[in-house]
Amino acid sequence: MSADRDIKICICATVPVTIRAFYGEQLRFLQENGFEVTVLTSPDEQLAGELPAGVSYRPVEMTRGVTPWSDLRALWSIWRTMRASQFDLVQFSTPKAALLCSLAAWAARVPTRLYLMWGLFYTGQTGWRRRFFRMVERAICALSTHIAPDGRGVMEFAVQEGLCRRRETEVVGNGSSNGIDLRRFDPSGLRPQRSSLRREFGVPGDAVAIGTVARLGREKGINELVHAFCGANREDPRLHLLLVGPTEEGNGLEPDVAEEIAANAAITNLGMRWDVERCLAAVDIFVLPSWREGFPVVNLEAGAMRLPVITADVMGSRESIVDGQTGILVPVRDVERLREAMLTLARDPDLCRRYGDSGRRRVERAYEQRQHWQRILEHRRRILRQG
Repeated sequence: MSADRDIKICICATVPVTIRAFYGEQLRFLQENGFEVTVLTSPDEQLAGELPAGVSYRPVEMTRGVTPWSDLRALWSIWRTMRASQFDLVQFSTPKAALLCSLAAWAARVPTRLYLMWGLFYTGQTGWRRRFFRMVERAICALSTHIAPDGRGVMEFAVQEGLCRRRETEVVGNGSSNGIDLRRFDPSGLRPQRSSLRREFGVPGDAVAIGTVARLGREKGINELVHAFCGANREDPRLHLLLVGPTEEGNGLEPDVAEEIAANAAITNLGMRWDVERCLAAVDIFVLPSWREGFPVVNLEAGAMRLPVITADVMGSRESIVDGQTGILVPVRDVERLREAMLTLARDPDLCRRYGDSGRRRVERAYEQRQHWQRILEHRRRILRQG
């Protein structure tokens, strides 16, 4: 790598939504600091127009499932791109892109191959699927020169599981994928719009609104969330549930839960939205009861919006709040404890304010976006020097 040219970096993800959600303006920041940026992900004409000027876009058809023939075609295409482009650094995240791009980068002799370990998919699986995807994780780690988990819980678990060695693994800064844009997630700027936002979203003005931002599926704890909410709503009819996130095929929602979401007047389902900050400004309490997470940035976004956070006591999620200071940890899949936590916060506005204020201060101190980008920049330069 010559000191008189930009560093050639390729950023890989299975689907374009990962680039939108977890990179954004970080791509421009890298450009401004000496990187020639290429994005490799599944085809999306809209994404091509959204990327900063000068960022190259390499569309490769990738599926999220196990599709051997499609995967081989994608691997061949990725390898050709990497062989021709001679990248200095390739970084990859999400299971399919991580597997294909780590293998292609290794075969193309890319000197620095960075695995962004944003959660471990296999921990949410059972039986043969758990064993198979654990082997996939070990292969990705073996093909990588460096590994950057998005939280210390994920790192410790990965080392204990024998997926990787501690010396090649490092959490950048305090964790998280992209930090938090405190100008975007600014409650003082958005709270004055609260009444109009509630009207827009169909949330009663006098409701105690509980919100979540997640894929509406089994592993995100949506079955437990809806059951817990319905129980809490029977005790306190002021409660209203705001769901923000896509509903995917094969999502594992129980039939009665899907029916409740569609028919219950106290539940509003907004579907997929990108204006998460506006949705958070309309609620009083945030809940993320996922069975598994890497380091859930949405809990930090909720904290930045001065919301108390209820989240499951699982790897990743437990790092994103401070139990008893910024929110409440509940046992995973425990409907009763989730219901109790909702009612505790709904009935105590002062506690909500204390948790929310503490959450905002914590995000300002540890996860401000520009500071996190600087830590990412320093990390990338350091691993490039190591070769």
